[in-house]
Amino acid sequence: MGGPCGGGGVDRISGLPDELLQSILLRLPSTADAVRTSVLSRRWRRVWAHVPALSFGEGDQKRRGTSIFNGIDAVLAAHAAPTLDRLAISIDDWRNGDDPASRVAPWLRFASRRVAGDLIVQSKTSWATMRTLSRSQLEVPVCERATAIDLRLPLRLRLSAAGTFAALRVLRIHCSELHDGDLERAVSTQCPRLRELSLTGSMRDDFARAVSIRSESLEVFEFSGGVTTGHIAVDAPSLVRLEMARDHPMRHGVTHGAQINAPKLAEVILLDVYDSGRDRIIQPGRHLRRLEVMPNFFEQCRALVPRTTSALLDRFDTVDELEMYLCIPSDMNEENPAYEAFMNVAELPQCKVLNLRLRGYGRLHAIAKASILRLLRKCTGTKKLDVSLLMDNPVCGSTKQGDLSCLQGTVDEVVVLDSLEEAVFSFDGLGDDEVQLVRQLLLSCSANPRRVALRSFRGIQSVSRETYEVIAAVCRPETIIEFYGKLNGRFEPVDACTPGADQAIRRMDD
Repeated sequence: MGGPCGGGGVDRISGLPDELLQSILLRLPSTADAVRTSVLSRRWRRVWAHVPALSFGEGDQKRRGTSIFNGIDAVLAAHAAPTLDRLAISIDDWRNGDDPASRVAPWLRFASRRVAGDLIVQSKTSWATMRTLSRSQLEVPVCERATAIDLRLPLRLRLSAAGTFAALRVLRIHCSELHDGDLERAVSTQCPRLRELSLTGSMRDDFARAVSIRSESLEVFEFSGGVTTGHIAVDAPSLVRLEMARDHPMRHGVTHGAQINAPKLAEVILLDVYDSGRDRIIQPGRHLRRLEVMPNFFEQCRALVPRTTSALLDRFDTVDELEMYLCIPSDMNEENPAYEAFMNVAELPQCKVLNLRLRGYGRLHAIAKASILRLLRKCTGTKKLDVSLLMDNPVCGSTKQGDLSCLQGTVDEVVVLDSLEEAVFSFDGLGDDEVQLVRQLLLSCSANPRRVALRSFRGIQSVSRETYEVIAAVCRPETIIEFYGKLNGRFEPVDACTPGADQAIRRMDD
């Protein structure tokens, strides 16, 4: 062994080509760590300056304090590679006296000249700090070679009108305000290859102005927050996925609705209120690949299935995968107007996969069971059923037999799930209430699935023989019955005390 190196061995790493050394530096947690290797030897002094990616994370700020900003400036000034595949800067928080716009502006100008891949600049700023920073305005220059831009800054943004984002395919903006007209101009005329647009934040003029976007290439459009208050008009012939989330219910005279013209639309995710009078989805077909609806908190407090949600469900005849989030109020009963409105919901779209996410309060009572049964009677052709029921402030103990009285009129009626092949049920625990609910649902189905799985969000060690037999009694002998408990964020298989039973136990990821 010739030549000392640390413990007396040969320094073979320094003899590697620059490309391999740069590849090693890219695997370090951040660019700051790569820069520190310059002290190893003269050979390493400038290797980091040619790496094709730069990354500055929150850990750098915690170690260096406010000097992280000057550190970023110094690294960008010394970097020698003509092209960057990725520039990622994450700021944990801005401190008193910082001017974010003046700090970020030179970073963006650097990116406009060098980045030919991903550009990410984000800040995890508290709302209290955001109120003092949102008055700052930052101009975003054109980055002709960037393929993805992700800006999450508590600032007023202006998008440069000069040039085009010729290679841009993904644009994500989360800001406090976007200058009037910039979004329409950028998406409609400056981004000829844009495929994905995500917009979160607010607009000027009290959020009430109209935004009109036309894009031949746009395939995914996600928007949320205050931007949803103004009228949104989207004309996107290639759009296949739409996701919209409002922070509050529709307000007369303030919220103007959205009009989406998308003939190829296949996936719709509405995590808010859909208003059939002001929201319009213009699509010639009545089929979707996926439909996910979740009323906002205000609507959930008033109705199990709001009329606005019902209007959206009526819009489509068939859906490959339907996911519904429902809330069961603590005072829900047959005399509650919300329950009456729920009973009058029209037929659900015919779906292959039905995911029901229900949240309730107090004891797992008969209304929860009846609600699921009512919904299942309104859909046909379902091959997989996935039901999750979470109860806030659950009451320990089993439901009394008398509590199931309102179910007696429904159990005799068969739920038309003659195509059901798989049924998955997830609960807070696997007590008598939960097991009886699964039993009632299986009894009410005209088909017997090949697989039934019961999952507990709480960790459980085992399932009693009696629990297994209750489920097995309403299943065919060949039905696979599985039990899972959640451990370290994953559902792990749990053995049931069933001597001689041939159970196929498999891991199921959350």
